[in-house]
Amino acid sequence: MKCYLLSLFAFICNIAFCQTSLSFVDRFDISGFVAEPSGLAYNKLTNELFTVSDANNIYRMSITGVELSTYTFAGDLEGISMYSLPNTLLVAIENTYEIIEYNYVTGNTVPHTMNYTNKGSANSGIEGVTHDSNTGNIYFLNEKNPGALIIADSNFVVTNEYVLTYAGDYSASYFVEETGFLWLGSDMESIVYKCNTNGSVIETFPITQDGTLGGDPLGKLEGIAIDYANNFLYIVSDAGQFLYVYKIIENPLPLELIEFDVSLNDRSIDIEWITEQEIDVDGYELYRSGDDGFSWDVIGRVPSKNVLVENKYSFIDDRIKNNNQYYYYLKMIDVNGEYTLSDIRSVKYESLQSIVIYPTVVKNELNIEAEDLSNSTITVYDDTGRVLIQKDGESTLDVSKLTSGLYWINIQTSNGDRMMSEFIKIEN
Repeated sequence: MKCYLLSLFAFICNIAFCQTSLSFVDRFDISGFVAEPSGLAYNKLTNELFTVSDANNIYRMSITGVELSTYTFAGDLEGISMYSLPNTLLVAIENTYEIIEYNYVTGNTVPHTMNYTNKGSANSGIEGVTHDSNTGNIYFLNEKNPGALIIADSNFVVTNEYVLTYAGDYSASYFVEETGFLWLGSDMESIVYKCNTNGSVIETFPITQDGTLGGDPLGKLEGIAIDYANNFLYIVSDAGQFLYVYKIIENPLPLELIEFDVSLNDRSIDIEWITEQEIDVDGYELYRSGDDGFSWDVIGRVPSKNVLVENKYSFIDDRIKNNNQYYYYLKMIDVNGEYTLSDIRSVKYESLQSIVIYPTVVKNELNIEAEDLSNSTITVYDDTGRVLIQKDGESTLDVSKLTSGLYWINIQTSNGDRMMSEFIKIEN
């Protein structure tokens, strides 16, 4: 099992990017048969919904909130999903950390105790289970303390865990097989999040009681499900016991990203992208993350050419460290401030030889150990890229005249091949 793992996406061409919005359709009172709804599943074959009550029982209902069947099922039920077996649901039991296969025709159950690291207390355990029938993966949430997205394989063995920090709790999830996106919901925040499968957020949707942008927060958002074919988002709330229906609207932007790629050359990581149909595009921001893929920084901004024909852009990232994995994505911003994000690209920079710089915090003198520095140039830059020191083939560098702070050191051979590049901290 891995505690976190970045999810990288396959290369996709000729995508017309969309900005998603939600439009309130209706709400239906389900309090007459569901005491405390807590979880939601959508059956594509029958166009029906399943929900559970954390005061026991499973319910089958129409998409307009009409009760169709009730199935007796005891436990602290906090999540439900359709499963790949016929007439079978996955039911999450919060306080016992179980996910149970339940055949609602035969009544047969197969329990699975989920063993994972980021557990909350018995009252803050498993919530919101969902399933990808294409891969067999099962996604579920640890509600809080810590909030976490957990992924298990088809054998109910946990393979990956991601601690989530952007909401106070996490109560609902739904995996959309047609797009590969994972939608999460927060009870405390009254927000639905469209995410990648590592839980990183793509878009957010505040949910209100009357469906208006400035309305009162929904409260007790406990379950979400999506009918992708008809673009409907269903939500159940424990505040008043209502089923809410929203229309998912994809607003195509004229911009088309034809290609976005990163590649490693001798001295840098080169980022290139190609677009078409640039209309009212303000520009591009390039984001980078190293190692974990969760902490992102803007490393460059590029203005748009704003023409309809094919446009080619490039950016050189030359501030890279030895033996480090880097992740990049592109933020495409229009003149109104709306934006769309590209897929994530990754590349690893590997040094040509083993180099050691010491001490960790430099005072007056910097030492460099390497197999061969005879044909190398050592350069120290400040944070604006200004060259402060440049020496050829020296293993000791006098930095006594530099003030305390972070500096960038670059070592490369006489023919331009990069040997290493990283930050150093100086305290003088």
